[in-house]
Amino acid sequence: AAGPMPSPQAVRALRESMRHGDPRTPPLAPPTDLREPPSAAELADPALYQQYEQRQKQNVYASFASAVDQRIPKLEAMIAKGRAEGISEAQLAEGEAKLAKLREQRNQLAAQQPSADGASAEEEQD
Repeated sequence: AAGPMPSPQAVRALRESMRHGDPRTPPLAPPTDLREPPSAAELADPALYQQYEQRQKQNVYASFASAVDQRIPKLEAMIAKGRAEGISEAQLAEGEAKLAKLREQRNQLAAQQPSADGASAEEEQD
């Protein structure tokens, strides 16, 4: 009635990871709360608070657009390097799909929130 028994090495690895964590886990980034808290006046006035919320939303959009503009050249370089080093077509296709999706999201954001974009959407229209 007993199921298959795991190997002693698997049991030992599981115990070690439970005690000390998985060494492959990347370190956690320090928390960064970049939100500017609302002022007392904004908390007291619903119209001012809505303006505060809109500014916060615009900051998030601008942050995304900036991060995408930094990430796209890195992804392009990784794809070119992978192509030069002969990685599989499936991996290249996955990277190119991610790049296309990032561009699509950036362009969609630029269309919906032009003030958050700056000039990134005009740079590349692939």
